[in-house]
Amino acid sequence: MKELLINIITKINNYAKVFINKFINSIKFESNKNGIIKLMYNSILEKKRKEKDNLLSELNTIKKELNKQNREINRIKEENIVYNKKIDALKSFQKFLLDSHS
Repeated sequence: MKELLINIITKINNYAKVFINKFINSIKFESNKNGIIKLMYNSILEKKRKEKDNLLSELNTIKKELNKQNREINRIKEENIVYNKKIDALKSFQKFLLDSHS
């Protein structure tokens, strides 16, 4: 009876050890899995980061060019307003001269 009890306790102890080892290995695998995934996809992520940086740089260049063109358009509009005022002033002066000689 005593030997049977010792055998049962030994089997329970062995099952517990096996269960604990499987659990520990499972935890190690899960923690390593993140590292493995990062390692596998790191090159892809790095390429995507570089692509993103290149696209952001290109976007900033396009925005700067757009701002430059908008400033040029505004400058031309302001010059156009000044020329229109000069033309209106010349027309008024011409009308004044024609009216004064009539």
